[in-house]
Amino acid sequence: MTKQEAAAAISKRAKENKSVQAVISADKSLAYGDVVEIIDLVKVAGVSTFALNIERKQVATREE
Repeated sequence: MTKQEAAAAISKRAKENKSVQAVISADKSLAYGDVVEIIDLVKVAGVSTFALNIERKQVATREE
């Protein structure tokens, strides 16, 4: 799917449902700028509520 096709699909959904939300996930190999571009695409298409899906690193805990 191209960015233009994605924008059209997102825009259609946003027009059909004003409370539509987006969850954006990206592999860590994707450049930060590319993620920002997708966020902008979602916002311009009419989606005002979105979340970023992240993988948290496990933090080693010290047992006492």
